[in-house]
Amino acid sequence: MRGSKGTIILAVVMTVLLAAQMYYLKRLPGSLVRVYSTPEIDDFNKPPTQEFTVTLGGTLFDYRIPHRIEQYAFKNLAAAVLGDTADKMVQAIAIARWVRDRMYFGERDYSAFEIEAEDLLGAPGSDGLPGWCDLYSRLFVIACQALRIPARIIELDGHVVPEVFIGDLNRWVMIDPTFGYYVISGGKPLSVAELIRCYREGSAFSPVVFVEGNEDDCLYSPVSEGELKTIYLNGFTVVSSQTIDLQQMVESIVKQFSLPIAKVQFLDENSTIIGTRERVVRASLAVTGIVWIFVMGLMILRRR
Repeated sequence: MRGSKGTIILAVVMTVLLAAQMYYLKRLPGSLVRVYSTPEIDDFNKPPTQEFTVTLGGTLFDYRIPHRIEQYAFKNLAAAVLGDTADKMVQAIAIARWVRDRMYFGERDYSAFEIEAEDLLGAPGSDGLPGWCDLYSRLFVIACQALRIPARIIELDGHVVPEVFIGDLNRWVMIDPTFGYYVISGGKPLSVAELIRCYREGSAFSPVVFVEGNEDDCLYSPVSEGELKTIYLNGFTVVSSQTIDLQQMVESIVKQFSLPIAKVQFLDENSTIIGTRERVVRASLAVTGIVWIFVMGLMILRRR
């Protein structure tokens, strides 16, 4: 009798604990997704497919950004910006320059944030589209992807920059439309991860400024280098999947028995791996679930 009572009490405790863990996990924004972390530059900079995707950890990761901009706007953009050149690096710089011409650095109501065709084709400069570095980067990546140039958004702690994949160079290249510059070392343009390594190792590199400053813009200058170095070395370098939704989560779990990758993080010496809390809670939930099943099975056997 005592054994049965103890089993019942244990079952109640485990049920409450299981429910509490499930409730807490549900409240975490990353409960049904995971973070892919890598210290390898080649892994973080893996070349994308023609569909702007990569496979990491056995899971498809998507760089494409959904948008509602009509195709005519991109055709007009291509005609006005790209000209006759087929050089993707030249095209990417032209797009970054165009973004700066169409935007000015200022606060925007992000609660109703959408980029429309008129934003692309509207008046330049102070009469154009206000936004911070994340919007500069988003507009740049949307334009690149629409013109079949692979591009992605890199989130840093304190700044957001885009990268483009230049097929002829077989490398990701950071082109910052907010500060209007990119970086070269040894005659090659650098990615974010490569720039971090240069900062870390003290290797020489040179900034290339490709625009003239506007009054309200934060154009790159030697004065800003110290602040940028701090941002790049603060240990937060992340790419987020731009298309993941509940249906993709369910399909990944059901078909692949794995959570989809929502973020890819490049690990530097100062990095703290993100998503750790979610992983710990999921692991704890799995252990609690196994114990709960065992206890419930034990109760059923004892009733027989």
